[in-house]
Amino acid sequence: MTSRILVSLMMLSACGDVPQIEAHMVDPSYVLKVSKFRSCCGHTYGSEPDRSMKHYLSSRPDMLARNDYAGIYAPFDGFVVIIEPENNLMPCYGNVPQGEQVRFASKKNPNHMVRLFHTNPQVGLGFAKKGTLLAYADLRSCDENDPSKPGTRASTFDISYEGINGSTVSIFDHMSPSVLAQWGEVGITPENIKISKETRDADPCTSYAESVCRLDNVCLTGQDCE
Repeated sequence: MTSRILVSLMMLSACGDVPQIEAHMVDPSYVLKVSKFRSCCGHTYGSEPDRSMKHYLSSRPDMLARNDYAGIYAPFDGFVVIIEPENNLMPCYGNVPQGEQVRFASKKNPNHMVRLFHTNPQVGLGFAKKGTLLAYADLRSCDENDPSKPGTRASTFDISYEGINGSTVSIFDHMSPSVLAQWGEVGITPENIKISKETRDADPCTSYAESVCRLDNVCLTGQDCE
């Protein structure tokens, strides 16, 4: 698998406001829990050190090994500018990448883009209207103790919101009221889904172990996250 890049939109200056997310990206009914912005989940990621500045969405257990079910939709009118395979391979599936990354830039301000990790893309490079199905979450994984066997737990997929100047923000801080209301119905708010910079600076991530990450998640209302 090779990377696909829409070159015409990749030579822009970094300026302008962060575009608002105007359409529902993910149906919360597919999601068990969501990691907080600046969590100690996964690995260091984003414009600040020793924290993860993206959101990991843990899927329901019944979605184990699916890559054709949980849709991820365009948050605004924009352009698919990069599609590239993930680096981590899955021995239990013949050493194929664990999905592909999709970067989707806003038409209003292409300096900002949503980055989708571990997906099964359903579109090619180019323009897509808000609400267009961009990809399905790729929830396949291999067993941690025996990578030759498929995993026995539903996997996660992740979403970041980035500027080409290196800035990283939370998607939940830039949702329209109607989109945010859908997440509010299941207990997610801009306040409870992020850790402040001051708090994380005082207690930076020294481990991204599952036992540590578990403390930095919000379980959706009505879900059993134990």
